[in-house]
Amino acid sequence: MVAVSSPRERPLPAASFMTSATNPEELTESTASPFQGGGEMRARARAFDWSATSLGPVERWSPTLATAVRMCMESPFPFNLWCGPDKLLIYNDGYRRVLGSKHPDALGRPGMHVWSEIRDALEPMFAHIDAGGAPVYAEDAPFVMARAGDDKAGELAYFTFG
Repeated sequence: MVAVSSPRERPLPAASFMTSATNPEELTESTASPFQGGGEMRARARAFDWSATSLGPVERWSPTLATAVRMCMESPFPFNLWCGPDKLLIYNDGYRRVLGSKHPDALGRPGMHVWSEIRDALEPMFAHIDAGGAPVYAEDAPFVMARAGDDKAGELAYFTFG
C-alpha cells in the first residue's frame, strides 16, 4: 500500500481504528476479514479472487493491510487504496461515483491502468514514494479524467488526496 501526504508542513487529521478484540486470536480473526459487512463493494471484494493478484489470498494479508482495507470500506467518504507492488485498487461504495463507468471493473486492477489518462501526473508521485521519499499530499489537484466511458474525452475534476 502506498501512503501519500503533504509536502507542506500542515497537520493532517488523525485516523484510528478501534476493535473490541481482547486476545490475539480475536484480533487475527478480525483482521483476516476486511470485507465483512454490507454494501456492494464489500460483496464484490468478497467474491473477487485476490489469490490471483500480487496481494495473494486475503487470509494471508498483513494485519496492517487488512485494517487499512476495513477502514476504507467503513468510511462514508469516497475512499480508495492503491495496494501492493502493482498498486491494485481497493475502494468503497462512495468511490464508485468517482470511477464512473470504470466501476466495477476497477476493483483489483492496477490503478495506473484504471486511471491511464492521468498516469503521467501520478507516476512521479508514486516513484517518489517508492524511492523512500516523503509522502505526498495534494489539495484541489486538477485532473482531466475519462469517467463517462469515453477514453478520448475527459472532464476536469479536482481532488484532495494523501
